[in-house]
Amino acid sequence: MITLPLFEDRHQSLYGQLAGVRGTLEPIAVRGEAGEVDAAGRDAIRTCADLGLCVLLVPTAFGGAGLDLRSVCVAREALAAGSGLVDAVFAVQGLGSYPIALSGNTSLGERYLSKVATGEAIAAFALTEPHAGSDAGALSTAAVRDGGDYVLDGTKVFISNATIASYFVV
Repeated sequence: MITLPLFEDRHQSLYGQLAGVRGTLEPIAVRGEAGEVDAAGRDAIRTCADLGLCVLLVPTAFGGAGLDLRSVCVAREALAAGSGLVDAVFAVQGLGSYPIALSGNTSLGERYLSKVATGEAIAAFALTEPHAGSDAGALSTAAVRDGGDYVLDGTKVFISNATIASYFVV
């Protein structure tokens, strides 16, 4: 890890804790390469939770360590060095929890984020559309009010973590 003023002692400590994580991640990577991608994805989140990484994605109010994105970057560097699959699943876990954390919706936070912190819930992130790709400005999916509910109208493709997800963020 490079030493910069933006990395504090806690980041250096996390980096040291994760220094030997590569061996832990190797069996997950092998399982994914063998075609057991869903099982490997679930193993990835369980392992990240066991390593204390899932709490980095969750505010303290919901059982997390707070939203320290520098710590998430340090964690992702270590995960990516050991397994691209584990890093990708963990990254999407963050993409699917961060909007809920920022929403300020306590009910959603209690429902989903407390389970993200423990690795019990897995997030999916639905952005990509057939004609827009991942260009958020060109998306056509809309949430349309229907009484007291919203109905999503549109098409999504390539939804990250879709086959293992407990919930989806669109």
